[in-house]
Amino acid sequence: MELYDNGDTPSSSSHPGLSNHPSILGSEDGIYRSDSYNSIYHLISHPEKTDPRELLSYAITSLTIVRILDQHSSFFENIREPKVKSFVASLLLLHMQNLPCNAHSLYGLNKGEEDEENSHWIRTATAQEYGAGAFGLLSLINHSCDPNVFRVNQSNGQTAVIALKPLSPGEELLDNYGHHYALAGLEERRLGLLENYYFECGCLPCRYPGRWPVLSELKSIPERLICSDCAGREEILKMSGNESLVCPHCATKFSRVKCNEELDMEIDAFFIAHEQLLSNDPLAAIPVLENCLTYFTAHVQVPFIRINDTEETYKQALYLIANS
Repeated sequence: MELYDNGDTPSSSSHPGLSNHPSILGSEDGIYRSDSYNSIYHLISHPEKTDPRELLSYAITSLTIVRILDQHSSFFENIREPKVKSFVASLLLLHMQNLPCNAHSLYGLNKGEEDEENSHWIRTATAQEYGAGAFGLLSLINHSCDPNVFRVNQSNGQTAVIALKPLSPGEELLDNYGHHYALAGLEERRLGLLENYYFECGCLPCRYPGRWPVLSELKSIPERLICSDCAGREEILKMSGNESLVCPHCATKFSRVKCNEELDMEIDAFFIAHEQLLSNDPLAAIPVLENCLTYFTAHVQVPFIRINDTEETYKQALYLIANS
């Protein structure tokens, strides 16, 4: 049995019933369809960067699976085309290469036990991985060590992409591939991404690591207020006398007392929402957390510990609803 090269899988001319591959990889008539197998078939596989010994292992495994299907099942029973077995083995080989760096883990909520002493089971609930899925659209989203979206697995098998920050029209969606700046230092993140996804990250936390510390160090960094009128510039407000803050870019003045009071109110709102979540009331917590994220993003320079706290609480609230 021969294995076809990934770029030379048999076409419909040699296999009746197999559709021709589109000229635009993963698309049909110029439209990328995430519900089509074409999008999964054409996911990047990095064969040139894979250890040859690993490729050999994949090939042997693919042939073994096909041999078992042939001899111990009815999988090929009504198929007379002799090269179909090679075709199936080639598909298995392809997906052993392109799914490890493209498939997404699927998580469910492992609920804690509820009893008279622990009526708030969410306090002991944990996320539990139960599999992985291939989602053509999700695989188009690039990585950032400070993402602006995250994924929520739903009980119906679908996955939702939720914004973590206010997004501008045309702004790129950025997911996290499991290497977040708050949880790992620069070298650890870069090594993990290079080994598993074959690229060196160039996001803001990776370009300016001194400004983006891990969580244990972030807790001691004071907040830095920014000008809400200079959207996207992150102009840090400077003291102007005893009572005012001024933007060095647009010269707008703000009341220092009012700015601090508003920030304290949003931080208090976060803690209220956090308690609502721990009391199994995520529907009440979510709009409060969304307001907090909007305010923090517009008024405080990142990184900011309360942004991290709010994002994580927001994720947990949506996980809880998706798995209820």
